[in-house]
Amino acid sequence: MNVRRCLTDDLKACAALFAEVFAEPPYFELWRVQDACAYLKRFWQISPDECFVATKGSEIEGAIFGYSYPWQNRRNYFVHELYVRQIRRKSGVGRLLLEYAVENAGPGTTVSLIANERTGAAKFYEALGLFQHPYYKFYSGTIQFKGVK
Repeated sequence: MNVRRCLTDDLKACAALFAEVFAEPPYFELWRVQDACAYLKRFWQISPDECFVATKGSEIEGAIFGYSYPWQNRRNYFVHELYVRQIRRKSGVGRLLLEYAVENAGPGTTVSLIANERTGAAKFYEALGLFQHPYYKFYSGTIQFKGVK
């Protein structure tokens, strides 16, 4: 398995794999490849040098889209998306992608991400030593502003 930077030419294949992976349980998401491509491209444009693909031959088997930034006295790598083809899971591909991204960001880099705690992904991150933050909580929803059209 090779890991390299994600190139513009990789985005469509990354999107097709993304749509495939997130259509599976437990997510059951319905992504059109063109929408997935636009979604991933937005993340890729933030920091293309910090997005990577894992390949076997010419096939993309997994990808990580993220970026790093200074946080207090260290760097933090924020993972937007990390996903691996079903048949490659539990074979070290996800770990390899994450390791590559963190090493690229620099020594002492911490990692942050949002994960559904009822998925294999959460178990994967916990096995790597990540934990739920003790005082930050994720909020989501639609805000209804009165008087704003």
